[in-house]
Amino acid sequence: MRLQGNPRVTVVGAGVIGLTTAIVLQEAGYEVEILTKALPQQTTSAVAGAVWLPFLARPVEKVARWSATTYFRLQAMAGAGVPGCAMVELQLFPAEDRLPPWAGLLPAGAIEALPADRLPSNCRHGWQVQAPMIDTPVYLRYLFDRFRENEGLVRLQTLEQEADFPLEKGWVVNCTGLGARALCHDEELYPIRGQLVKLVRREGLPFLVDERDLSAPTYVFSRQDAIIAGGTAEPNEWSTETDRGTIDGILERARRLVPALDDLPVIGTLAGLRPARSTVRLERVPGTRLIHHYGHGGSGFTLAWGCAGEVLQLVREAEVS
Repeated sequence: MRLQGNPRVTVVGAGVIGLTTAIVLQEAGYEVEILTKALPQQTTSAVAGAVWLPFLARPVEKVARWSATTYFRLQAMAGAGVPGCAMVELQLFPAEDRLPPWAGLLPAGAIEALPADRLPSNCRHGWQVQAPMIDTPVYLRYLFDRFRENEGLVRLQTLEQEADFPLEKGWVVNCTGLGARALCHDEELYPIRGQLVKLVRREGLPFLVDERDLSAPTYVFSRQDAIIAGGTAEPNEWSTETDRGTIDGILERARRLVPALDDLPVIGTLAGLRPARSTVRLERVPGTRLIHHYGHGGSGFTLAWGCAGEVLQLVREAEVS
């Protein structure tokens, strides 16, 4: 049910952050319009990995809290049969031999130590995580359809400068990701390119992430239509074209971890630009109805529901002050 007398909210951007924020505001009774230059399937979110796992996002304590909120929401959605969302057993080989900072916020039994016989060579420690796994094209389509079915409006438009935000209509939530660098003159925002490979799907392969080399994290995931193998973390690379040498390196690393990939044909390659920043920018501009909400690094799907809830809190606090 819509709230009476509340101003309209315009969410700028239609990636996973924008869509999730729009839905949370809808659920709270606000009339929401998404203003975007690209539909969800053309955004960076559409080429993400994407498993629930905080990566390249700070500050650590807030990221852990936002991630945990998202975990419980995605877990419930997977249990309800939401398209593109499932719980999987993820093998995680971390950069540090200690529990991740978010581990204590998950349900009991959600993360357990892997026995030594399940670790790769030269790996001293690993975790098995009951993790939400996202099939990004399917899940983004679900979010977009859900927003539209709840009378959400979508308008295709490119904004050139921060002055173009339609604040005269009410609240504006800036979820433009890397686009905020030019739009808001935020020089602290920069790309971290990720490349991945799609292979012919085969049943029974493990879900795993190897973070021991954070400049070249390796992961293998199954989707409905393909096996996804990655990846890279290339700072300040603006090209969305894949590189043959890098793709060959990804395949070599992935096949070393999962030998069953050896005979699977490659059916495609993808590259996307993660919107990285020293910290996620989630704040209201004082004295205005503008909220900036970008810079989630490689954690957009992992942080989306937690951060969207904080956006709603900022709006509510401002309206009663």
